[in-house]
Amino acid sequence: MTLRPPSLTRVLAIDPTNRGCGFAVLEGPSRLIDWGVKRVVGRNINGGSIAAVVRLLRWYEPELIVLEDCAVRSARRGQRVKQLTDDLADLAGRNGIRAIRVPWSRVRRVCGSSPTATKEQIAELLANRFPELARHRPAHRKPWMSEDTRLAIFDAVAMALTGLA
Repeated sequence: MTLRPPSLTRVLAIDPTNRGCGFAVLEGPSRLIDWGVKRVVGRNINGGSIAAVVRLLRWYEPELIVLEDCAVRSARRGQRVKQLTDDLADLAGRNGIRAIRVPWSRVRRVCGSSPTATKEQIAELLANRFPELARHRPAHRKPWMSEDTRLAIFDAVAMALTGLA
């Protein structure tokens, strides 16, 4: 039996937010290449997000795009985000890039090691795994606070790792 080296598949994961999208680019499961939040101003958030993803596709030339599976019953995403993920999957197909969708239940199991892991717990685990992300980790969120936009970075990294698993 021969052991194969770990995959060096370049993955782009996109996590839509209310003001754009978070993204992460990984090469294999242990090499984080880039990450960030693309903010979109104006009324057409989906159009601006798609334009930002097109630029990311041209720059990084990924082999795989990972998106959230918004079709599952547990997905609590609005119609705009569902449409955006469909449009991004279509964009990937038109560019010859394989797109996969992962439900958050799977992300929690793969990256949080528990089906009840919170986004905050997953972000902490990812910040330990990738020290370069530690300074981007948001502070603990109180119940009355809205979600910090930087959390989309960790969501994208988690989805990318789940897509590679």
